[in-house]
Amino acid sequence: MKHGNMISTHAVSTIINVAQEGILEEWPLQIHDHQGVEHSIVMQPGEAVFYESVSCIHGHETPLKNGTYANLFVHYRPTEGWYYKYKY
Repeated sequence: MKHGNMISTHAVSTIINVAQEGILEEWPLQIHDHQGVEHSIVMQPGEAVFYESVSCIHGHETPLKNGTYANLFVHYRPTEGWYYKYKY
């Protein structure tokens, strides 16, 4: 499900693909950039995606059909002084 994150919890995020097993079909992550252009990202083990999760709509359009992923999520949120007006 595509979504944008809340600035109070995490404004910038990183997904690190630690491992995956039994993947028969790609499971792309969609991220919309600041101009609204959608990018599909297929991650492999050892790769990372760093993105502004509060302002860039992101998520998977379809459920995972096969296999397993081991991903590590790292989030950052500002303590003060960052204002963002949601576009959605």
